[in-house]
Amino acid sequence: MNVRSRTTHAREEEVVALLREIHGLMKLELRERSGEFGLSPWSRKVVVLVRVTREPGLTMNELGRMAAIPKSQVSSLVAQLVREGLLRKVPDRNDQRLVRLMPTAAGRRQADRWRAAFRELVGRRVRTLTDDESAHLLDGLRALREAYVPARAARSA
Repeated sequence: MNVRSRTTHAREEEVVALLREIHGLMKLELRERSGEFGLSPWSRKVVVLVRVTREPGLTMNELGRMAAIPKSQVSSLVAQLVREGLLRKVPDRNDQRLVRLMPTAAGRRQADRWRAAFRELVGRRVRTLTDDESAHLLDGLRALREAYVPARAARSA
């Protein structure tokens, strides 16, 4: 292995470690400060609700795969959200064996409140950066997102 590839590998490892750490810190802050926004404590129910409002019509299996939540837990979380009036189950038009998950109006409002709280908390952190730091961060994140586009297109083809 040459020096460049060792350096590249170390950089990749640091990127992965930093993304994981920052993601964890963001979730922790949202969990700890959700009350400031009049929200119940962060839980996997929020993950499910936000995902379904972002992609209405998911099946339980699709939701479990996308959210990396075991099927048994997805069923329980969805049942709770249905009881709370935030989600509803709708039979698939083409395959009556499938159940699609749809947000209710109250569910959309609740998910919007969570997204707004998350934006506010992240925004507070971003505002502590200098203009140059935030510009570099945006450039790097945009470049990383673009690096995923060809791979995602190839998988769906």
